Amino acid sequence: MVEKSLREWEDRLPEKHFLRIHRQTIINLEEIEEIESWFNRTFQVRLKNYRETLAVSRRYAVKLKSKFT
Repeated sequence: MVEKSLREWEDRLPEKHFLRIHRQTIINLEEIEEIESWFNRTFQVRLKNYRETLAVSRRYAVKLKSKFT
């Protein structure tokens, strides 16, 4: 187990491939299967080979949107 904060991981991982979508979540952009609009200008992300959807907070929704426009 690695004891680094998500902030440290966010700084170390390449922005081209990884994005923080919530206080507790960083995802690999290449693993996104679907992005669904949700209420209050947020999104839900479904990843390949992962059953549950992940919430994208409003704070990070702008960054996610900018990656795909």
